[in-house]
Amino acid sequence: MKIIIDTREKKPLEFSVPTERGSLAVGDYCAKFSDGSTSKVVFERKFINDLYGTLSSGYDRFKREISKSKEEGITLLIIVEGSLRRVLHGCNHSKRNGISIIYQLFTLRVRYGIETVFSNNREEMSQYITHLFLSLEREYEDGIRTDTQSR
Repeated sequence: MKIIIDTREKKPLEFSVPTERGSLAVGDYCAKFSDGSTSKVVFERKFINDLYGTLSSGYDRFKREISKSKEEGITLLIIVEGSLRRVLHGCNHSKRNGISIIYQLFTLRVRYGIETVFSNNREEMSQYITHLFLSLEREYEDGIRTDTQSR
Protein backbone atom coordinates (compact mmCIF):
# COMPACT_ATOMS: atom_id res chain seq x y z
CA MET A 1 0.00 0.00 0.00
CA LYS A 2 1.00 3.58 -0.68
CA ILE A 3 -0.57 6.77 0.53
CA ILE A 4 -1.30 9.24 -2.23
CA ILE A 5 -0.80 12.85 -1.17
CA ASP A 6 -2.68 15.39 -3.25
CA THR A 7 -0.42 17.70 -5.23
CA ARG A 8 -2.21 20.73 -3.75
CA GLU A 9 -1.32 19.70 -0.18
CA LYS A 10 1.11 22.42 0.93
CA LYS A 11 2.40 20.88 4.17
CA PRO A 12 2.11 17.12 3.68
CA LEU A 13 2.26 14.80 6.63
CA GLU A 14 5.10 12.30 6.96
CA PHE A 15 4.20 8.63 6.96
CA SER A 16 5.89 5.37 7.93
CA VAL A 17 4.60 3.76 4.71
CA PRO A 18 5.48 4.64 1.11
CA THR A 19 3.85 7.74 -0.37
CA GLU A 20 3.50 9.35 -3.74
CA ARG A 21 2.18 12.68 -4.95
CA GLY A 22 -0.86 12.62 -7.17
CA SER A 23 -3.92 14.58 -8.14
CA LEU A 24 -6.98 13.61 -6.10
CA ALA A 25 -10.50 14.57 -7.15
CA VAL A 26 -11.37 15.26 -3.51
CA GLY A 27 -9.43 15.28 -0.25
CA ASP A 28 -5.75 15.37 0.60
CA TYR A 29 -4.87 11.71 1.33
CA CYS A 30 -5.97 8.45 -0.28
CA ALA A 31 -4.69 4.86 -0.21
CA LYS A 32 -3.39 3.06 -3.28
CA PHE A 33 -3.51 -0.72 -2.96
CA SER A 34 -1.05 -3.24 -4.36
CA ASP A 35 -3.24 -3.95 -7.41
CA GLY A 36 -3.25 -0.23 -8.31
CA SER A 37 -6.80 0.49 -7.18
CA THR A 38 -7.48 3.35 -4.79
CA SER A 39 -9.56 3.46 -1.64
CA LYS A 40 -13.00 4.99 -1.63
CA VAL A 41 -12.06 6.72 1.64
CA VAL A 42 -10.15 9.99 1.60
CA PHE A 43 -8.99 12.39 4.28
CA GLU A 44 -9.36 16.15 4.12
CA ARG A 45 -6.71 17.56 6.49
CA LYS A 46 -7.40 20.84 8.24
CA PHE A 47 -5.40 23.12 10.49
CA ILE A 48 -7.74 24.86 12.92
CA ASN A 49 -7.51 28.20 11.10
CA ASP A 50 -8.18 26.40 7.82
CA LEU A 51 -11.14 24.56 9.36
CA TYR A 52 -12.72 27.83 10.43
CA GLY A 53 -12.16 29.31 6.98
CA THR A 54 -13.53 26.25 5.19
CA LEU A 55 -16.69 26.22 7.31
CA SER A 56 -17.15 29.98 6.93
CA SER A 57 -16.13 31.86 3.78
CA GLY A 58 -15.05 28.64 2.02
CA TYR A 59 -18.21 26.68 2.76
CA ASP A 60 -19.72 26.90 -0.74
CA ARG A 61 -16.53 25.43 -2.24
CA PHE A 62 -16.49 22.73 0.43
CA LYS A 63 -20.11 21.80 -0.30
CA ARG A 64 -19.11 21.33 -3.96
CA GLU A 65 -16.35 18.98 -2.79
CA ILE A 66 -18.87 17.07 -0.68
CA SER A 67 -21.18 16.74 -3.69
CA LYS A 68 -18.32 15.52 -5.86
CA SER A 69 -17.32 12.93 -3.25
CA LYS A 70 -20.91 11.64 -3.09
CA GLU A 71 -21.16 11.46 -6.90
CA GLU A 72 -17.96 9.41 -7.03
CA GLY A 73 -18.90 7.13 -4.11
CA ILE A 74 -16.08 8.45 -1.94
CA THR A 75 -16.28 8.63 1.84
CA LEU A 76 -14.79 11.93 2.93
CA LEU A 77 -13.29 12.22 6.42
CA ILE A 78 -12.14 15.48 7.95
CA ILE A 79 -9.04 15.16 10.10
CA VAL A 80 -8.27 18.21 12.23
CA GLU A 81 -4.85 19.10 13.56
CA GLY A 82 -6.19 20.02 16.96
CA SER A 83 -8.33 18.62 19.73
CA LEU A 84 -12.06 19.18 20.12
CA ARG A 85 -11.23 21.44 23.06
CA ARG A 86 -8.84 23.48 20.90
CA VAL A 87 -11.48 23.92 18.18
CA LEU A 88 -14.01 25.00 20.83
CA HIS A 89 -11.48 27.58 22.08
CA GLY A 90 -11.86 29.47 18.82
CA CYS A 91 -9.68 31.00 16.17
CA ASN A 92 -8.07 34.45 16.23
CA HIS A 93 -8.87 35.12 12.58
CA SER A 94 -12.57 34.30 12.73
CA LYS A 95 -15.63 35.99 14.14
CA ARG A 96 -17.28 32.60 14.59
CA ASN A 97 -17.21 30.91 17.95
CA GLY A 98 -16.02 27.37 18.50
CA ILE A 99 -19.37 25.89 19.41
CA SER A 100 -20.84 26.99 16.06
CA ILE A 101 -17.97 25.25 14.22
CA ILE A 102 -18.45 22.05 16.24
CA TYR A 103 -22.20 22.19 15.63
CA GLN A 104 -21.53 22.54 11.90
CA LEU A 105 -19.12 19.57 11.94
CA PHE A 106 -21.74 17.39 13.61
CA THR A 107 -24.37 18.61 11.16
CA LEU A 108 -22.05 17.48 8.34
CA ARG A 109 -21.92 14.08 10.06
CA VAL A 110 -25.69 13.77 10.32
CA ARG A 111 -26.51 15.24 6.91
CA TYR A 112 -23.69 13.83 4.75
CA GLY A 113 -22.01 11.09 6.82
CA ILE A 114 -18.75 13.05 7.04
CA GLU A 115 -16.85 12.03 10.15
CA THR A 116 -14.46 14.41 11.88
CA VAL A 117 -11.34 13.12 13.59
CA PHE A 118 -9.55 15.38 16.07
CA SER A 119 -5.79 14.88 16.48
CA ASN A 120 -3.38 16.40 18.98
CA ASN A 121 -0.53 16.78 16.48
CA ARG A 122 0.72 15.89 13.01
CA GLU A 123 2.27 12.61 14.14
CA GLU A 124 -1.05 11.44 15.56
CA MET A 125 -2.79 12.46 12.32
CA SER A 126 -0.29 10.46 10.30
CA GLN A 127 -0.73 7.39 12.49
CA TYR A 128 -4.52 7.57 12.34
CA ILE A 129 -4.53 7.87 8.54
CA THR A 130 -1.96 5.08 8.14
CA HIS A 131 -3.78 2.62 10.40
CA LEU A 132 -7.16 3.26 8.82
CA PHE A 133 -5.73 2.75 5.33
CA LEU A 134 -3.91 -0.43 6.41
CA SER A 135 -7.20 -1.76 7.81
CA LEU A 136 -8.97 -0.90 4.56
CA GLU A 137 -6.25 -2.70 2.61
CA ARG A 138 -6.67 -5.86 4.72
CA GLU A 139 -10.44 -5.80 4.22
CA TYR A 140 -10.02 -5.12 0.50
CA GLU A 141 -7.60 -8.00 0.05
CA ASP A 142 -9.78 -10.34 2.14
CA GLY A 143 -12.73 -9.41 -0.09
CA ILE A 144 -10.74 -10.19 -3.21
CA ARG A 145 -9.63 -13.56 -1.81
CA THR A 146 -13.17 -14.41 -0.73
CA ASP A 147 -14.55 -13.36 -4.12
CA THR A 148 -12.03 -15.44 -6.08
CA GLN A 149 -12.48 -18.47 -3.80
CA SER A 150 -16.23 -18.48 -4.34
CA ARG A 151 -15.89 -18.77 -8.13
